[in-house]
Amino acid sequence: MTDDASPPQGQTAYRQLLDEIRRGALPPGARLRETDLADRLGISRTPVREAIRQLEADGLVTHLPRQGATVRQLDYAEVIELYEMRAVLEGTAARLAARAASDVELAELAEINATLADAERATVAVAEHAAILAALAARDGAAAELATRAHVSSAMAARLRAMRGRPLALEEET
Repeated sequence: MTDDASPPQGQTAYRQLLDEIRRGALPPGARLRETDLADRLGISRTPVREAIRQLEADGLVTHLPRQGATVRQLDYAEVIELYEMRAVLEGTAARLAARAASDVELAELAEINATLADAERATVAVAEHAAILAALAARDGAAAELATRAHVSSAMAARLRAMRGRPLALEEET
């Protein structure tokens, strides 16, 4: 195989399906029918089957009785664990940014925060982001970390409330 050869169809199908799962085009709970996917991707069922097996090995797809392969949904414990990790990582990043972020970077963050628009969460998230930005601008690492952890906790609560009504997408919201 040469460097300029195209990847095998199974890898191409895997990348396409992975991208669709990440974007939410294949949401949690979506059934993955080999024949439908093969037709849509313009390939045979064998590379689609190979792609589904790889997604299952990655933990993104599961087989359910009488349904077949479906995009896996996160449960409450997994969501809580992810948000706990996010709080630690983002809190630490905020503490470090309070020490090292340039004025240009802080202005960019403020501009991004001002353009957020999610009807249900925007007002609260923008206020939380503003508290983080204020701590960063004051170069107060402890306050930045605390504000970031509070923001992540608030985001987790919003996500858990949303899970009661609809499946959780794999990609995070702010």
